[in-house]
Amino acid sequence: MKCEEDGEWKSGEEVDGGGSREKTEKMEEVVERRPRRRWMDGVKEDDQKRDDWRAIPHEEMEETHKLYPVRWNNKLMLIVKRSHRSDEYIRLVKDQLNLAVRQCIEAAGYEFDPSNQMMLIRAAQFGKSFVPDIDSEPYVKMCRTLRVLNAVRNLRIGVPLTITHDCSLAFHTRLQHLSFQVLLDRLVVRRHFYLAIQIAKYLRMPDVEGSSRILAHWACYKVKQTQLDREQVARDIADKLGYAPGVSYSEIAKKAADCGRTQLAIKLIDYEPRASLQVPLLLKLGEDIPSLVKAIDSGNTDLVYIVLLHLRDNMPMAEFQMTIRNYPLAQSLYLKYCRDHNIETLRDIYDQEDNHNAKAAFYLKECYEPKNSTTKAASLESAKQSYRSARNEFAATMCEEQQKLLKYQNTLEDKFRREFVGLSLHDTVHLLLMLNEVKLAEKLRTEYKVPDRRYWWLRILSLAALSEWSELDKFSKTKKSPIGYEPFVDVCLKYDKRSEAQKYLTRVKDDLKVKYYLKLGMLEEANNVAMEHRDVQALLFVQSRCGTAEKTLSDRIDATIAQLTAKK
Repeated sequence: MKCEEDGEWKSGEEVDGGGSREKTEKMEEVVERRPRRRWMDGVKEDDQKRDDWRAIPHEEMEETHKLYPVRWNNKLMLIVKRSHRSDEYIRLVKDQLNLAVRQCIEAAGYEFDPSNQMMLIRAAQFGKSFVPDIDSEPYVKMCRTLRVLNAVRNLRIGVPLTITHDCSLAFHTRLQHLSFQVLLDRLVVRRHFYLAIQIAKYLRMPDVEGSSRILAHWACYKVKQTQLDREQVARDIADKLGYAPGVSYSEIAKKAADCGRTQLAIKLIDYEPRASLQVPLLLKLGEDIPSLVKAIDSGNTDLVYIVLLHLRDNMPMAEFQMTIRNYPLAQSLYLKYCRDHNIETLRDIYDQEDNHNAKAAFYLKECYEPKNSTTKAASLESAKQSYRSARNEFAATMCEEQQKLLKYQNTLEDKFRREFVGLSLHDTVHLLLMLNEVKLAEKLRTEYKVPDRRYWWLRILSLAALSEWSELDKFSKTKKSPIGYEPFVDVCLKYDKRSEAQKYLTRVKDDLKVKYYLKLGMLEEANNVAMEHRDVQALLFVQSRCGTAEKTLSDRIDATIAQLTAKK
């Protein structure tokens, strides 16, 4: 085999031998063939003709040959043809086998003929098996790209993508320039939905960007076919789309509504799983009651409020109130809204519903609002009448008692120039005791039957707050305390009056004496009480309060505990 210095083969005879010169020349002719023409824009537009070609200039072809010399991929092509000299060809291109493989892969992208593409791809596949650590990604990517290109180049599709190059001589397929996303968009515009979905699945694109998005476009196209039955269209769309990720039935329903197919839009919106998208569209379509039902079923109170306010603004008030009566949750939410924003409407609703208990509660709330201080008596009277209409005598009696207290508080305000109106009975009695108006407090206590335990607590707290310790002592001796004498000790300790507290220790309950002696720091007395009652737990409690200074007392307690334990 002879070669010239520039590396070109002299003749086919020298390459393949004398018996196969004609075959070799034919093969080299196929290998060296380059596409002489191409589309102007890579994609056939609607305003272009099929014969709108232009020849590639001669200088471009020269640059192409510089970038892709035929020498190395030529050898691989001959190997693929099962030449008996394959091993010799591999050795010839061994030093640049990686380049030859890359050239075969790239050259396959320039071919429109699938048979030539397959021949080049097979050559690359064969060659890369002899190259260690070769990156297979370009090979796999080209195979996928060629399959997509061949699919869209079909005459029925009419998107003949080709290879172009710019002034920098860096080759890019028009497909890469457009991106697969744009290619799918163009297929969708031409209504090749099935092919677009298959390409998206083949390229393993995410559903949101691929098949789901294409199906959504298909559904929007489908709803525009006014000649089709709406029931069948809705079923077809639901069967095809299901609950595919990224698909919004509300958008499809909007398209149907824009086309005047309102009933189809209503049927499609039933398939939308998100109530936040269902309800606004149903309101827009005039489906008020279904939108209210959807909002209630969703459990989203914000949606219910949206529907309620829409119905209130677009329906007569009587019809609106009759409508929401059939939906207890909606009615409750509307009443809550009225309590916060429209009191008069709330009262009207209670009147229409003959809900006397709720109406009375409304008047009571109104009575105790600060801004209605001048109308408290009138509000209480209205509440009392409402309770009587509801035959709630207990509540009516309570309102009547409150009216009496309110009248008495007004009298006290005029007399003492202090704020009494609005106070509870407990606070009113306490304030009178703090003013040393014991007789008035006693009168109020008797009239409203204040329990003794509560009154004694109020009396003790007020005397301690006024530092009336002698009066407190006298009060403790008036009669037996219904609350015990522990509160007397507690209030004295609260104001740091230990000497006063000691006056009541002897009257403290026996089971609490140890505790209160310890509160006053009287360890010896606490120990004596515990020994007197032979209470081991009390002795241990006293011992736990002993410090280092009371070591003698602690030892005595140990001895006492030992004696009591031995006797048992």
